[in-house]
Amino acid sequence: VQADSPASRAGLLKGDRITVFDGHRVRNTNQFSQLVEETPPGWTVDVTVIRDGKVRVLSITPTL
Repeated sequence: VQADSPASRAGLLKGDRITVFDGHRVRNTNQFSQLVEETPPGWTVDVTVIRDGKVRVLSITPTL
């Protein structure tokens, strides 16, 4: 996650492991990228991440 990137603005941190995006289990980075691309701008989705060994659910709004 780079500073001032869409991921950082969404609340993701370096080292986060994304496991679920909008109810879809994330199996790899290609699938995650596709799910994000298919999400309309302004649409808020829940993302489950593992951060520091703990499961967290974030609500994010992908942007262009």
